[in-house]
Amino acid sequence: SLKILGVFFDSTGPTPANWSSALQELCANCEAASAFNLTYLERAYLVRSVFCGRVWHLSHVLIAPRSVVSRIHTTILAFIWQKRRNRPVARIFLSLPVFRGGLALPDVGLMNRGIALKTVLRIICGEPSPTQVLLMYWMGPLVRTLSPESFAPSRPAARSPRRFHAVIHAYHRMLARITPPVNPNSTSPAHMSQAVLWDEACSSTIWAHRRRQVDTIAWSRVVCSWLPPSLFDTLWSFAWSIQPTRDRLHVWNITPTNICPYCASVETNCHVLFECRIARIFWQLVRRHTNIMCPIPLDRRCASQRYSVLVTACGAQVLWGARCKAVAQRRRDVPIFLLVRSLRVRVVSVLQRELFALGEDGFVRCWGHHPSVRAVGGLVTIAGVPS
Repeated sequence: SLKILGVFFDSTGPTPANWSSALQELCANCEAASAFNLTYLERAYLVRSVFCGRVWHLSHVLIAPRSVVSRIHTTILAFIWQKRRNRPVARIFLSLPVFRGGLALPDVGLMNRGIALKTVLRIICGEPSPTQVLLMYWMGPLVRTLSPESFAPSRPAARSPRRFHAVIHAYHRMLARITPPVNPNSTSPAHMSQAVLWDEACSSTIWAHRRRQVDTIAWSRVVCSWLPPSLFDTLWSFAWSIQPTRDRLHVWNITPTNICPYCASVETNCHVLFECRIARIFWQLVRRHTNIMCPIPLDRRCASQRYSVLVTACGAQVLWGARCKAVAQRRRDVPIFLLVRSLRVRVVSVLQRELFALGEDGFVRCWGHHPSVRAVGGLVTIAGVPS
């Protein structure tokens, strides 16, 4: 065999053994990164940008077998969910972009075909070269679909195209059938795969409940990319209703009851954040002292500011931490003012990091719209919230 640019070739072309080394490398990276306390957003970034780098490189010249794609997906999902058996959000929704509620987690099978398709189109539509002539020969009449202006009936062609070219042709036709059609010449492989997955989710009744969550929640306002990863994870989990509240744990027979530790209502994700008596008193105090709308609603009716989103995310984290402590200590009361003080500490900590990253001028442009936030002498102060 011959190794060219990290890919092994034999007399028939790229060898399937390339996937074995890529899979081993991916598994080793995921296993090593599992030792760190990473958020969902950080794990998805590592998978997309680092761990799958070898897979994306091979995708230019190889179509991954179904067994390899399945093993890669299993390894990635085990890393994302920290090897838990229960995976509350399906992979089809994790692959959506962040502004639609997903984690931009790549679908390896679709990304593999998308990268191969872009490579083939770049060669066909590029400058004349020996590579283009050879590719035209192996694709034969399939070139007519990919690039009609490049098709020449008199050109010599192979009797039957190889699997690599047949799969690319089928994927190109799939992109033309979805609604709305996707132009592969002007669309990245990631956006191609997201369009295909969303079309699949819309055409199936299995995902109707989750699809309504994607459509009704204002993800671009609630789950903002500028939030620190830990706060992003908290709001993202509440928006998808996947926090391990008692209503979910009781269904799995993990807890004996589904009643809230503070009151006599059924504990759900919405109840913890909005409806519980502790949550209502907590948010009333925060609204009284900050004069902002919080918590922001998780639907499209909200017209929130950055500061409202930040206070809501920090408040959700404070309420969830207090709830977990109450369950562990079997207590039904909690000092509300301590929660408000903890909220202030978290908000100031985030704003202090923003001031360090943006500088005073950039900080004023991003956060100066609210009169409670001040940056004086390199320190952030917020008025209203009791300390």
